Amino acid sequence: MSDTYPFLQGGGKMGELIRAKDWSATMLGSPESWSDSLKYAASISLNSGFPIAIYWGSDFTLLYNDAWSSIPGNKHPWALGNPGAVVWPEIWAGLDEQFNSVLNSGNSIRQPDALLLMHRYGYTEECYFDYTLSPIVAADGSIGGVFNAVIETTYRFINARRNLTLQALLQRLNFPQTVKEGLRVVTEILEAAELDIPFFLIYSGAKQSDENPQLTAFSESGRKLAGVLWPKTDDVLKGESVVLQLADHPSIPLIESNYWSEALAEVCLVPLIRDDSLIIGYAVLGVSPRKRLDEDYLNFLDTVGLHTGTIVNNAYAKERSQEYEEELGATNEELTAINEELYVTQEQLRGSLERIEESEASLRFMLDAIPQHVWTATPDGVFDYVNLVMARDFGEMGKTVAEYGLRKFIHPDDIDESQQRWQNSLDAGIEYTMEHRLRMHDGVYQWHLTRALPFIEDGEIKSWIGTNTNIEQQKANEQRKDEFLSIASHELKTPLTSIKAFNQLMQRENDGEKLRNFIVKSADHVRRLEKLISDLLDVTKINAGKMTYNMEPFRFDEMLLDTVQAAQLAATGYDLEIKVNTEVMLTGDHLRLEQVINNFLTNAIKYSPDSKKIIIKSEIEEGEVVFSVKDFGIGIAKAHLDRLFERYYRVDNTAMRFEGLGLGLFISSEILRRHHGSFWIDSEEGKGSTFYFRLPLKQEVAHGELVLKSVHRYESKHLSIFYNAHQQWLEADWKGFQNFETVKEGCMAILDRIRKNNCGKLLNDNRRVLGTWSEASEWVGMEWFPLAEEAGLKYVAWIVSPSAFSQLSAQKSVDVKQGNIIAQFFTDSKEAEAWLSGVV
Repeated sequence: MSDTYPFLQGGGKMGELIRAKDWSATMLGSPESWSDSLKYAASISLNSGFPIAIYWGSDFTLLYNDAWSSIPGNKHPWALGNPGAVVWPEIWAGLDEQFNSVLNSGNSIRQPDALLLMHRYGYTEECYFDYTLSPIVAADGSIGGVFNAVIETTYRFINARRNLTLQALLQRLNFPQTVKEGLRVVTEILEAAELDIPFFLIYSGAKQSDENPQLTAFSESGRKLAGVLWPKTDDVLKGESVVLQLADHPSIPLIESNYWSEALAEVCLVPLIRDDSLIIGYAVLGVSPRKRLDEDYLNFLDTVGLHTGTIVNNAYAKERSQEYEEELGATNEELTAINEELYVTQEQLRGSLERIEESEASLRFMLDAIPQHVWTATPDGVFDYVNLVMARDFGEMGKTVAEYGLRKFIHPDDIDESQQRWQNSLDAGIEYTMEHRLRMHDGVYQWHLTRALPFIEDGEIKSWIGTNTNIEQQKANEQRKDEFLSIASHELKTPLTSIKAFNQLMQRENDGEKLRNFIVKSADHVRRLEKLISDLLDVTKINAGKMTYNMEPFRFDEMLLDTVQAAQLAATGYDLEIKVNTEVMLTGDHLRLEQVINNFLTNAIKYSPDSKKIIIKSEIEEGEVVFSVKDFGIGIAKAHLDRLFERYYRVDNTAMRFEGLGLGLFISSEILRRHHGSFWIDSEEGKGSTFYFRLPLKQEVAHGELVLKSVHRYESKHLSIFYNAHQQWLEADWKGFQNFETVKEGCMAILDRIRKNNCGKLLNDNRRVLGTWSEASEWVGMEWFPLAEEAGLKYVAWIVSPSAFSQLSAQKSVDVKQGNIIAQFFTDSKEAEAWLSGVV
């Protein structure tokens, strides 16, 4: 029915279904009557690889693309063209308010890992989704429908929950000293896992006994099933798991769920251990009525049985071992007479220990079967085991991987933080958690979540148990969703709508002068669209590490004059005043630096609608170019300054007044970093802003700086240190531009004099600091402050720089600082000295 509409072209199978549907029989009507915003939304959805649905109108009629079509399950393709309340009657009561809120207010809604109880495969299913609801806004500002971008997180969420149960069992494998204690530990853990195991009964007994395994533990919800004679237990004792459909066994009482309204339909009988062991038995485990018993679910229940068997078997072995030791101690008094009996006892003990080793081998066999990385380490962090999956993914022998640990495989950009966190966990005996990239056997890095927990026995860490979970797809999906929504719901819509409107006007207009005016305006919107696309391409290159730079010497002053003159021609209503040094040779990428200057000028012009004067300066200071653009426009609040160079960031109260994706300053900051430069802003809201950057004239590191050192003094280009013997404190006076290297070198010089002069107080003066030193902020707070506290420092009076960026760097250092040093900020030196004199 809809084959002739260009906006419905493409889209794979869903595109075919939408084009073939008779829309005149729905609330939307024939496609030619659809609003422009619905047409654009349908076209974007059809041609997107991300799962997107459109709920249109007050009844929220449903359209969706191929990627979304798996979400309704068996309701697809019937769901197409039906209202949301008809498609989702089981969950609409909880969604209706959200959808109407977006439609009426225009505010977006984000729900991470939301529980939705869907009926899509013939039963009510426990499902989890990460979804957003965003308004579809027409050119006139009206809202016609709701964009629904969604990722199903059911598998990840439930798998994480099940892994917590398995990890809890793993941590207690060798903890219980008796079988009774082992069964109590298992009961506590499985009682907490009722969503995945609604009830359980454990039947166990000694292998050498002639009796069948007896009921030894059960959940409160399984108490009434204690007398049931379960079928097929002989098969289970041979090592086979058995699934029972309760409808086929009417003698088994109805089993109700504590969480869900439905009764259970299935139970699973799993062996406690499959290899030779001291204890035999099986577990009867309830299956959730809200989840299908698929291979993952069955593997989880099997693993629960194996872990339970290992805990009970190890506890039994310890119990027997203790008995043997007691017997041995009692017979020592008659050692000569019972030598032969002692030999037999020792042989039995040796056999028990061998069986324990076999149990450990069984555990490692089970760990090798787990489809994710599992590893163990000694108390000091040295790997002593990795499972086969981990070795295979890394393309190395397991012994080799254990020898290197994770360090060999972590991405260079992540290794410092990963190793530091691991060391912190080892030192403190706390959980280790880190998201980082690991190199696979094909050389490709993939994102993983690494977690490790200490196994503590008798108050001491005996080992570490860790896992690496692959989250590469999750990271990719989040990035794709964020970038798509940023583009589709914001800036790209405006120029496209304007271009279409001007083209329609041109089709109806015969007046040549008006036609030329429409063409000029349409071309202007095309240029805006090209600029947005160019910025997005640059961001993509930066993220992929593919931004190239042509580093050559050039006349910076000539490039600056040409750029300002071009900007002056475009901004005829503004006075661009330039103050520049002559004949400044700079080594760098001419075009990229011109792009930075253009961005600074464009921002100054854009955000100065009522003030027409712009001042551009270029000066040489200490072998570096210092460039600035000053406007007298709207200014920027201090709270926003440190985020302006992030992707897509725009100050809230300017977002609706001025166009742009907020990419320009982010791109500029990356270009300046690649030129070993820095950037900062001084601004006052309502009075204007000054954007700065500084660049070394040559792309090389200076050497041979003259530094004067003594026990009481230190003097360099960037820092002066003096020990005030009268006040018994150290005075540090920082000067000029600072970076990570100068801050670290200066801080270590201060630390040295704190130690040598036994100082507990520091007067830290930043008033002569220029620009920003934010790249060193975290190092100062997390690394230097603990070292200084260890050396004896207790109080810091910090006189801040007038530069807002320098103040933000100082504040960040204190915000993240470790330890108990008290730091106080001041703007007046007298007040700082008075405070420092008063603390003891």
